[in-house]
Amino acid sequence: LDGERAYLFGRRAKGERIALFVSRDRGKTFSSRPLVPPKGAQGHWDTERDAPRTLHPGTNGELGMVLGSHPPAYAIADRDGRITSVARLPDGVAAVGGHGRFIFALGPDAQQDDGPLTLAGWESADAGLSFRKIGLPMAMLVDELDEPMAVECAFAGCVISSRLTRIGWNQPAPQTPVTLTPHRGPAPAIQPAVQTPIACSLDDKRGWTTVANVFEPVLPAASHAMRGSSVWSTLRYDDEAGDVTALTLSVRSNNQRLSRQPLLSKVRNRARYGYYVSRQMEGYAAARVGLPKTRAELTGHPIKLDVAWTNYQTDTQGKATVDQLGALVTADVTPGTRPHLVAGLLSVSPQGLFVRPSATRSDTVVVDLMGKVTHQSLYPAWPTVNATASHSDAVLVGASALAVGMFASDQESATTTVAFAKLGASSGSTSFFRFAPEGAYDRFVGTWWSYQGNDVGMITHVIDPVASRGYATFTPFTAAGQLGAPVAVPTQLDLPTTLAPCSQAERQSTPRVNAPFAPGTRHPVLVQTSVDSRVLLTDRAILHGTPEAPCVAAFHARELRRPDQRMVAIIAGDLKRAWLFRETPAGKRSLDYRPMRCALSPGAAIPAGVWQEPGTVRR
Repeated sequence: LDGERAYLFGRRAKGERIALFVSRDRGKTFSSRPLVPPKGAQGHWDTERDAPRTLHPGTNGELGMVLGSHPPAYAIADRDGRITSVARLPDGVAAVGGHGRFIFALGPDAQQDDGPLTLAGWESADAGLSFRKIGLPMAMLVDELDEPMAVECAFAGCVISSRLTRIGWNQPAPQTPVTLTPHRGPAPAIQPAVQTPIACSLDDKRGWTTVANVFEPVLPAASHAMRGSSVWSTLRYDDEAGDVTALTLSVRSNNQRLSRQPLLSKVRNRARYGYYVSRQMEGYAAARVGLPKTRAELTGHPIKLDVAWTNYQTDTQGKATVDQLGALVTADVTPGTRPHLVAGLLSVSPQGLFVRPSATRSDTVVVDLMGKVTHQSLYPAWPTVNATASHSDAVLVGASALAVGMFASDQESATTTVAFAKLGASSGSTSFFRFAPEGAYDRFVGTWWSYQGNDVGMITHVIDPVASRGYATFTPFTAAGQLGAPVAVPTQLDLPTTLAPCSQAERQSTPRVNAPFAPGTRHPVLVQTSVDSRVLLTDRAILHGTPEAPCVAAFHARELRRPDQRMVAIIAGDLKRAWLFRETPAGKRSLDYRPMRCALSPGAAIPAGVWQEPGTVRR
């Protein structure tokens, strides 16, 4: 600004807290300013939980800043980056922009009686001390605030979503908006859209069943539903006693009783063992290493590792005690009375488990289902690629033990490139494959591992939310360290109005797709008890089949936006079997669950809160 000053958000080297960095010499040097409100200000935010969003310089040397988004806050800083005031935003504001002390905010119209929630606007010309409500010249729905740049402002006014421009500041609302038609034609109107409601009833004769000491996060996700032999599962981990147990509702079960698979048993002296516990795409894995009496004796202590795992996708499990893995160093184990092993890799595969016991060394072994070490080698160091985020994993494809590197453009983006290297092969044998496009403003891209029978590969999910279209593929890994031919798989956009539950044959023969919702694909879930009612909304679905003939193995649903977000549901594809989950009130990592019965309810009234959720409108 003004040819001299520059501002940016970044992390301080000391403490790694997010701060505002200010330069007065054209960016040659920067000094940091803490993002804290002045004494007595009403605004508050947590920059570590919800990162700062945007900077909005004004014409008088003032700097407006949008801090956070759930809810947003708007702060004003002086030329030196010191926060001088915080705007008193109207209640319910969901998006805000500004130009220095001029502020424009959007949020649901609280005066609306019924129907899909529309937006209202508020404007301030005094740094947020007061706001004037502005009527929008055309109806806009709350879902439009999910666009990356819902409100962008400058000296001349604001751009609101992709449909409105407000010229000037502190001006009356126009009676008739000026409509400018782009060369490609007007965008289709946004319409409310959800699928047929699902009505569920709880059996009042069955109360809540509690599982204590659940490995966090406590509530089951869609990734824990309909995995091979498991309808749903959770992991119990008593960090004080050292007890690790996998719990699952088997597809073969005729009742609601969970099957238990002990992975690691209790120990007498927890301080003498370092633990590593991991959720896996196909199940769970745990490792435990014995420790010397004192931390001073840690370096050089031989590694003797107990490992155990379960793979629901292939209905297999294993246990082993592995030694000859070298010796520990201090960085391998956290201090304290409940030490944890800082392992480099614990990865479940179709026929075994990859174990890299130390994050500081590359020694890696593969343990088969009989507890025998079949491979022992060094995990490769991946070459530098044009990516800022990477993750290391491994997979058994037949008899080939493959190290797998996954690369993305940043921490928030999907993996688009994979690298393969056979364990024990020469350093020049790494192969790279680009298998997915980059995400963009008008394109959601999601990628993750999955199974087709016993074959492992990558799901690629691409959705255009504006046009409500998309595609998905499953690309298998090969024993040669390459990618096989992609197979088309369904998305939620492919589902017909009449849902088809997946048969066991379809689940075994076609890839498992953990499909995110797209605009217009979500089902309201209405849960009724003798005491109260709850409203949830489906988000992800576990799908199988083909795009032409998709089937549903399960829906995952989450309660409408609440401060606690304490309830989720898993609903089987036939809707007759379903389960409601909650975190035990005031409990310590405890999960409550109880069964439900559900059915489609075409005539059910849709609660108004549904229309405030993402994905409930489409063009």
